Amino acid sequence: MLKEKNLNVRLVCVTSYELFALQNAAYLESIVGPADRADSTFITTHARRLMGEWVFNSDAEKYALSSDWDDRWRSGGALDEVLDEAHMTPEWILKGVQRFVGERDQRLADLIHDIDIALQ
Repeated sequence: MLKEKNLNVRLVCVTSYELFALQNAAYLESIVGPADRADSTFITTHARRLMGEWVFNSDAEKYALSSDWDDRWRSGGALDEVLDEAHMTPEWILKGVQRFVGERDQRLADLIHDIDIALQ
C-alpha cells in the first residue's frame, strides 16, 4: 500500500528494544541514525508512555500511532470493532502514515525553529 500511494517512508520493526540496544553502535546508527531520529515517529500496540526509548524528537508523539491515541480505554466488542476504535486497522495506520509524510516539511521546519530558539 505504501508503494501504491507513493509514500516515501521507512519502517523499522523492533520487537525488543533491549535486544536492539545490545547491537553494536555501527549497526544501531545504520538502522536509526541522527537524520532518522529527527524525522521519526512510532507505531505501537503498547501504550505511548511505554515508548520513551523511541521518542527522538518533539513531534514524535504527536504523530505516533497507538491504540491509546485518545488516552482512553477501548470500549470492547468484536476484534474488528476494537481495532477500528483503537485506530489500529490498516486503513487507520495508512491515514497516520500519510499524515506523517504529508506534513514532513512543516514537522522539520518546526524542529529547525526549536533549534534556532535554543541557540539564541
